[in-house]
Amino acid sequence: MHPLTRTFIRLTLIIALGVVGLIALAFVLKIVVFAGIIAALVIGGLFLYNFIRRRVSLPVARP
Repeated sequence: MHPLTRTFIRLTLIIALGVVGLIALAFVLKIVVFAGIIAALVIGGLFLYNFIRRRVSLPVARP
């Protein structure tokens, strides 16, 4: 086998693995970003719920 053919095959395999890796990374990052947005919305909702619940406290008659 010619040395340049071997180099060409190696470069082709490396580039193919890089493309597959980038596609997999994009898929994983999409899931992570989506989960982060959902977590931020849930934490924000809990904060607002606790904030409103604290402000609407009924007056207490103390002797």
